[in-house]
Amino acid sequence: MVICPPDKERGEEICAVVVPAVTTGDVPSDAREPTAWARERLGRDKYPRRIEVLPSLPVGSSHKVLKRELR
Repeated sequence: MVICPPDKERGEEICAVVVPAVTTGDVPSDAREPTAWARERLGRDKYPRRIEVLPSLPVGSSHKVLKRELR
């Protein structure tokens, strides 16, 4: 999931939130892989500058991801 939290310098920053398929407590070694993939295929103003690894995404009663809590 990609979100845009506030940034003092640019107004908004692009941040990718990653949930590992298997939660082992350790950050997977390929956690930076989405940034490298996006740099090759997207413009420089579109790829995520930050990657956050979470154990799960916050969901509401309708089972939608609560993006406001991720920001």
